[in-house]
Amino acid sequence: MKKILLKTLLVIIGLILIFTLTFTAYYLVTTKDYELDESKLVNFNSEIYDNNGNFIEESVGNLSVTDFNELKEYTVKAFIAIEDKRFYKHKGIDVKGLIRAMFNNVKSMSFKEGASTISQQLIKNTHLSSDKTLKRKLAEIKLAKQLEKKYTKNQILEKYLNTIYFGNGCYGITSASKRYFGVDPQTLRLIKALYLRR
Repeated sequence: MKKILLKTLLVIIGLILIFTLTFTAYYLVTTKDYELDESKLVNFNSEIYDNNGNFIEESVGNLSVTDFNELKEYTVKAFIAIEDKRFYKHKGIDVKGLIRAMFNNVKSMSFKEGASTISQQLIKNTHLSSDKTLKRKLAEIKLAKQLEKKYTKNQILEKYLNTIYFGNGCYGITSASKRYFGVDPQTLRLIKALYLRR
């Protein structure tokens, strides 16, 4: 009986090792050409698609930038609470969220959940397409790690808030605040900050 258990355990360990080595090799090969391009974090090319994945338009240009220190604390906290609760605790990848998303995707047999952190979303918005593929996700993970090594959390959050799309042609919190409320983001009230990220 002990021999059977030992053999079974060795087979399981062997399979896990083979899977880990195969996945690591795939990750390294798939992401070898991806490198963080800091210029894309402010100057951007962005493609907009509808719900069916049909291309609508491409936007190219510079963003109106608001300094992180000028924003109200509750505005920043509102975005973190909705987008990435563990933002200040992880290093670009939220392992708990990733495992949860993988479990839910396997259960639903789809790529509904992405478990993207704010760092990953910034990378996706500035460096990658919105394709729901494993290759794109792995590139996003690699670049998010590079981003976290290069910038502080507050710098990442500032770049994220200044590049995300708020609808109606608004990129970044400055553009959105002025478009929807006619004010600078520094003067946003809490309810308006929450509205922007609804």
